[in-house]
Amino acid sequence: MSALRYESRSSSLRKAINGYCRQCIYDSADAGTWRQQVTLCTSTECSLYPVRPLSQDADILLDVPRGPHQTVKQVLREVRCESRVCVS
Repeated sequence: MSALRYESRSSSLRKAINGYCRQCIYDSADAGTWRQQVTLCTSTECSLYPVRPLSQDADILLDVPRGPHQTVKQVLREVRCESRVCVS
């Protein structure tokens, strides 16, 4: 679905961007909320990348060293393990 189609259905530019990013990357079968998944988006060539919606814990999520094929679930596990001892 094109960004223009989202913009015409939404009442604001922010809603249009949020909707586009959500439909692009969100996978309900993967870990994390849609905002966490969008925060961890790696499509830097996307024109919406600099204005993508970020989750409230974006500063923590973006500070975690991340491999190119690491899943959202693995990143969230690392974030949770920073504050306590985790067993894999």
